[in-house]
Amino acid sequence: MLEWIDLIKSAVIVIGALLYFVLPIDLLPDGVPVAGRVDDVLLLLAAIPSFAKLYAKLGDGLDKPKPGA
Repeated sequence: MLEWIDLIKSAVIVIGALLYFVLPIDLLPDGVPVAGRVDDVLLLLAAIPSFAKLYAKLGDGLDKPKPGA
């Protein structure tokens, strides 16, 4: 059960970071030189560990053969 909760948290973090990067509503508007893009990049960098965890867990499930196959 706890494993699914971790996967859902990781997915929410990754999707949230991507939406923050794409949507025009930011903590620092993209029109502000340098700082407007820096907050986007920092958030994406912070989401990389969650993406790696999500990819590893989902990749493990895809590589394993199904029982009885």
